[in-house]
Amino acid sequence: MRRFLPLPRLDRLPTAPQPVEGVFRYHGEVVPVLRLGVLLDLAAGGGQTGLYAPLILITWQGRPTALLVDQVHGDVVLEAEDRVASDPSLSFNGCAAGAFPDRVTGRPGTVTLLDPDRLLSEAEGRLLDAFRAAEEQRLARWEGTA
Repeated sequence: MRRFLPLPRLDRLPTAPQPVEGVFRYHGEVVPVLRLGVLLDLAAGGGQTGLYAPLILITWQGRPTALLVDQVHGDVVLEAEDRVASDPSLSFNGCAAGAFPDRVTGRPGTVTLLDPDRLLSEAEGRLLDAFRAAEEQRLARWEGTA
């Protein structure tokens, strides 16, 4: 995780794959915004983005990517001894890298630790790269740099 961001104005494109909410520019780079709930097949909100929906800016395959989430309760420094291993075969593409005790919300149980590089399959990754490249070209035409 690189940082939390408030939801910026997103460019929404009709050709975007379903998990892609839109894109925005961050330090000159096109950043696709992926709905984490859709990626994990948890989306029950009907696709409506809340006014204060936060983004988690991550690095995925060396490029900035943002995950749109319903809410962020906080962040913690995770000590190695606090991490509980998980069985990668029990999650999509082994994206659940472990778990740790929930010390932020005060609720009993654990929080799942996700590996950003495993959130997408190889095929989905190639599609996202192609979408990002197409969007960079489209924006360059509008800006007169292509």
